[in-house]
Amino acid sequence: MSGVDPPEMPPAADEPRVLTYGLWTNKGGVGKTTLTFHLSSLYAHLHPEQRVVLLDMCPQANLSHTVLNSTLRRGSAVAAELQAGGGPAELSRTVAGYLHSVLAHPAYSRDEIIESGFLTRLGDEGVNHRMPTNMWLLCGDPALDDMNSKLHQQLYAPQYQGVAGGPAAARRDGFYNLLHTMRTFFKNLSREPEWRDQQIVVFVDTNPAFTEYTQLALCTIDKLIVPVNADDFSLQAVDLMFSRVWNLFESEGMFAEYRRGNFAPQAYQRCPDLLPKLAVVVHNRHNVYNTRATSGFQFLHQEQGWRVYQAFVAAFARTGQDERAPPVFVDKGLPNPNQFPTLYTATVREMFSAGVAAAYTGVPLHKVLICRAYIEGAFNGSKIIQREPVKKLLLDLLKVLSLATDDPSLQRVNAERLCSVAGVGHVGILVGPLGMNETEAAYDAARQAAVEAQGANAAAVAAAAAAAEAALGQVAQPESDYYQDALSQDGLSDMHGPPSDDEDDAGPSNGAEPADAAGPSNGQRMQRTHSRN
Repeated sequence: MSGVDPPEMPPAADEPRVLTYGLWTNKGGVGKTTLTFHLSSLYAHLHPEQRVVLLDMCPQANLSHTVLNSTLRRGSAVAAELQAGGGPAELSRTVAGYLHSVLAHPAYSRDEIIESGFLTRLGDEGVNHRMPTNMWLLCGDPALDDMNSKLHQQLYAPQYQGVAGGPAAARRDGFYNLLHTMRTFFKNLSREPEWRDQQIVVFVDTNPAFTEYTQLALCTIDKLIVPVNADDFSLQAVDLMFSRVWNLFESEGMFAEYRRGNFAPQAYQRCPDLLPKLAVVVHNRHNVYNTRATSGFQFLHQEQGWRVYQAFVAAFARTGQDERAPPVFVDKGLPNPNQFPTLYTATVREMFSAGVAAAYTGVPLHKVLICRAYIEGAFNGSKIIQREPVKKLLLDLLKVLSLATDDPSLQRVNAERLCSVAGVGHVGILVGPLGMNETEAAYDAARQAAVEAQGANAAAVAAAAAAAEAALGQVAQPESDYYQDALSQDGLSDMHGPPSDDEDDAGPSNGAEPADAAGPSNGQRMQRTHSRN
């Protein structure tokens, strides 16, 4: 087991909790890396008293390249140096370097491996000083692809199959221990003298492929953020996600025998406590123009929300049938169908030039306006940064963070003030006037429903779960005719691109409300669409 089970440091008194957020969808091109960059840097800016660590679990290392960018060097060159060495025991100063210290036989000793030695601090003059100074990076590495077969061998080694005896035995299981590897990394990090009294928050970027290193990444995440686009491929990815990670919606059939050895059924039995909980589904790259095609895209967003709500009901029903079943969703109470989209879905509009420019130059979105001259200089002086679209994007990102962190007050952060503060921007000095928003009201109602249900006994809970599952079958799914009508009659030809610079004052993206802003809320639209009998 020495090549699988990483050693842990002795526990410290009053050990602070390490909280991990991560982004994953079983589909490429949905904006995982860009969102990870913007969400993590915004979170760090709003919480200067915490230490934020980026864990790049994608072999392409695009997140690392982005955050390592500086006026002096491209991030890819800095990442190449980290991948070449410089870490503890002359290992690569990357996630692959740390994993090698665990997988190597014999494993490296505890004295040789100091977790903080694998991290690179951001915000310094030599490493992208525009990033918040309370951020660190565990760099990505192409070697993750090379290590995947070794990870597979260790995860699914026959001698570790079918371990019985409860949690203690599970922790001697190679499957459990290997999937716990990065949690051990952060646990040991939190016990180092310079990190011992710090609150550590981790943001994980992932690869869309469901490889063994992606499974390792998922088992490191506490709260999962799922970006999707308005297309049928994202719909399929959402369905696959629930079956591949949480073993939902699996049925017996000719291929059932093959599935039994896969990740989801094995994790369900052997490490349910390591599985992430879904916090929010992000409808990314949403277009705010009022066209027939846009109506079709909005319908697809509603369809995705409906699929997620079906999974919510199925997971609730399974909990009533099997008390060992791992939770699939972050506990936000018992929302009804009208409240569910408000608590578990968010929209991020199309970023156009602002998002591309920010990622290319490594400038967090909240600093884009302050660093406008630098960014536009990198694009040969093109006027690509507009104030109002940037503020609207920040409000979208704050909504995502509020749902991921269960902190609705983040939606009251003043975007204008956020853009104007060059230094740290603690939440307390950026929030607007007090007042309950839609999300806070939905939280209150859902949690009150959960409190009222707490007195129910196991039989009542099981009955409620069965009733919820039965009721789901009586609610009509979205009507496909709506989708066909919305995209017919050359609807796609009406889709506009980003407004040009000289349209800043008149274009819809310049501070104008989205086309559906005056219409019903997300929850009302879902209720209206899915409550037809």
